[in-house]
Amino acid sequence: RRAQQFVRALCVHMRHRRLSSFAAACVATPRTLRHAARLATGRAAPTWGYVTDVEGDTAFWESYCRLSAVLEPGRALDDLALRPGCHLVFGGDSVDKGGGDLAFLDSLLRLKRRHPSRVHLLLGNRDINKMRLTAELAPPPSALWLPAAAHPGVYWRRSGATATPAGWLAAQAAPLADEPSSRLRWMLSDNMGSPRAFELRRSELAAARGVESGALSDRDVLRSFAGSLQRGGALRSFLQAGQLCALIGGTLFVHGGLKPDAVGSVPGREGAGAREGVVAWVEAMNRFAASEVDEWCADGDAAAGPTWPGREDRLGHGFFDRPGGRLMSYGMASQPGGAKSPTVVYDSFLEDGQPAPPAPAVVAWLLRQGVHTLVCGHQPHGDAPVLMRCRAPHAQGELVVVTADTSFSDSVEWVASPSAPLPGQSQPPAGHQLQLAAEAAAAAAAAPVATPAGATAGVPGSEKPRGAPPPASARPRGRAVVEVAGSLEGDEAALRVHGTLSDGGSLDFSLGEEPRVGTLRADGWWVKGALGGGGEAGGSGALLLSRGKGYCVQNCRVALAAAEADETM
Repeated sequence: RRAQQFVRALCVHMRHRRLSSFAAACVATPRTLRHAARLATGRAAPTWGYVTDVEGDTAFWESYCRLSAVLEPGRALDDLALRPGCHLVFGGDSVDKGGGDLAFLDSLLRLKRRHPSRVHLLLGNRDINKMRLTAELAPPPSALWLPAAAHPGVYWRRSGATATPAGWLAAQAAPLADEPSSRLRWMLSDNMGSPRAFELRRSELAAARGVESGALSDRDVLRSFAGSLQRGGALRSFLQAGQLCALIGGTLFVHGGLKPDAVGSVPGREGAGAREGVVAWVEAMNRFAASEVDEWCADGDAAAGPTWPGREDRLGHGFFDRPGGRLMSYGMASQPGGAKSPTVVYDSFLEDGQPAPPAPAVVAWLLRQGVHTLVCGHQPHGDAPVLMRCRAPHAQGELVVVTADTSFSDSVEWVASPSAPLPGQSQPPAGHQLQLAAEAAAAAAAAPVATPAGATAGVPGSEKPRGAPPPASARPRGRAVVEVAGSLEGDEAALRVHGTLSDGGSLDFSLGEEPRVGTLRADGWWVKGALGGGGEAGGSGALLLSRGKGYCVQNCRVALAAAEADETM
C-alpha cells in the first residue's frame, strides 16, 4: 500500500511539473527518494510541534495537548511534559478571547520552566500590546493619567463614536466613572480588538475563587490585569520568556509573516540587512526583544512608577517614546506617521482571505540560508493550516510556508462542490456563523473609522481590506484542533498536519505524501491537505480544498480520483 501511495504521488508530481521521466522527477525533487524510504518504513516521528493564537482558549489548549505528537500523553494541564528530544513552539497571541488567559499562561509557563531550551514562546501583537497598560492606566494623581475629556484617542483610530474614552463612556448603557477600570474597558474593546476580555477575566477570576461573577468589582478585574504585568505576574513572565523568532533546524518560526522590508532588519540597528545570515538575524531580533522587555520591567518596578517621557503629543508621534516602546512599536502594523512597520509580528501571508505567498526575494534569502520551512500564524484562515510551496529564481529547492491560525474555525462554510458560488455571491448558507458575520460587517460599516490609505478599519496599516471578522463567540474554534509537526532534519515527508476539522472529520497527512498540497488550482481553490475519514460528509481518500473572501472561508472535499483529473496552477 505504501509503495502504491509513493508511485501515485510521484506520477502526480511529474504531471504537475511537466516532467517526462522518473529520473527527471528525482533530479527535480531530491527529497523524493528519501520520501520513498519513509513510506517503506512508516512516517518519521516528529521532533517539533507548533500551535498558535490560543488566545486564552483553555478548551482548545486541552484538545491540542491530547492531540500533540510531541507532548507526553495523559498529563494534566498543570503538569505537561515534552517527549524526549522534542520541542514545542507556541506562535504567539496568548490572551484575550477564550476566557482562560491566566490558566493558559500558567500551563504554558510551567511547561517552559520544565523544558527551558525546548519550549519556544513567540511574542504576538496581543502579548506585546499589553505593555501599554502600565503607563496608560497609571491612576490619578499620576501625571500620566489623561482625563477622558482631554484624550484624543490612539493614533490609529481617531474617528468613530467610541474612538475616544469620552465617546465610549457616553455610549455605555450604564454610567461609568472616568477611572482606570473603565479606561481599561475602552482600551480592550476599542483599540486592542478584545471586546469580551474584561468580562471574560471577571468570569475566570470568579470561577477560580468559587464565587459568582457579580461578586467581583471592576476594580478587582483591573487589579488582575495590572497584577499580571507586575513582578512575577503571568503575562510579564510570558513577555520575559518570549522571543520574536525561533529557528529549529531548517524551520523558521515568526508570529505573523516576513516581507522584504523585514528581512535582516532589527529595530534601532543599521547594518547588514539581507546580507546577514538568518542565524545571526534571529539572535539579534531576540536580543532586541529581551532588552526592550527588561527596560519596560525596570521602569515599572521603579519606586516612582512607570514613566512616559514622550513628547507633548504622547498619543500621536510620541506614542512609543517610553520604556519598551520600540518593541511596542514593532508589534504594530503602522507607525504614528502612517508608515507601514517592517515587522514579523503584524504581517501575514493572507490577502482578503486568500493565501499570498512571500515575495521571491524572501524565498531566495531563506533558501540560501538553509531554511526550507517558514511557519507563522496571526491571521486566521478556516479550520486547517494553509501550506504554500514556493520557489524563487536563482535559488535551489522549495520553501514551504505554513500559516496556521485557525481561531475562527467555527465560521467555515462547507460546500458540496468546487463550483459553488464564492462567499458573498449567494444567499448565506444555513447556520448562524455567516449570518452573524454579515451583521457584524453591517455594524462596522455604520461606524466608520479613519485609517491610513490602504488600511482596514480597526486594523492599522493592514495591506489589504478583509472586512469585519466574525462576532465574538464563546467557542470560535468549535471542535476543530490541528497540529503542525516536523523534524529537526526538515525532511518534507516528516512535515505532518493532523487533527480534527470543524465538521468533525479527520485531517492527517505528511507533506511528502501528496504533492498537490500547497498548490493553487486553476479554479481558485487552494489544496490544504489530505483527509482521513469521518465528518458529516465522510472524506477518506480525499483532498481538502479551501478558499476565502475576507473572513469567510469555504471548505470542499474532492475525491482523489476527481482531483487527479484537474490541472493545478
